[in-house]
Amino acid sequence: MARSGFTVAIEHLQAIRAHIDVQVPNRPNLFAFAQQTLARTALIGAATAVWVLAPDGCAKRIERARNVMTYQQDEHHKYPRVLQSLADHADTDAVTDHVARRQRELAAKRTAGGETAKYETTRIIREAALVAFKTQPLADEVVTVWRSGSGAAHGLLFPLLGRSPIARGPRMARAAQPSS
Repeated sequence: MARSGFTVAIEHLQAIRAHIDVQVPNRPNLFAFAQQTLARTALIGAATAVWVLAPDGCAKRIERARNVMTYQQDEHHKYPRVLQSLADHADTDAVTDHVARRQRELAAKRTAGGETAKYETTRIIREAALVAFKTQPLADEVVTVWRSGSGAAHGLLFPLLGRSPIARGPRMARAAQPSS
């Protein structure tokens, strides 16, 4: 789960870099919504990886990985079920059956371990930010960036209009620089 989270983060950050690196004469290659949604997905991936790896104990890391996997399998299962409604296809049926079996197996492991936590992206991002930045104000700024990216991903205008000073220049950037 951690590796997939970091892979998602890297790919999305590379996509932002590709947008910026492409040279278009007399025009910066910036996209108000697209880059925020890419950054949002990078944040989800990196935060998930940090959140899974943060606990010292192996049992807690496994519990968190199972939490993330449960969410991923639930979302994965929705996709082939829709495909099945569109057309009959034996391979789609096989994938759907396999995912359902894996969901049952994972649910049994979580039940046996007394694991009941649900996947909550905002909570995971907040907790990972606290691990990374060690202060509540910086964690709150990360959540603000997350919410802005969520707005952009849903085509809402608030991420672009009436942005707060935090959204224009977060303290995170200043805090990350070495002090003199």
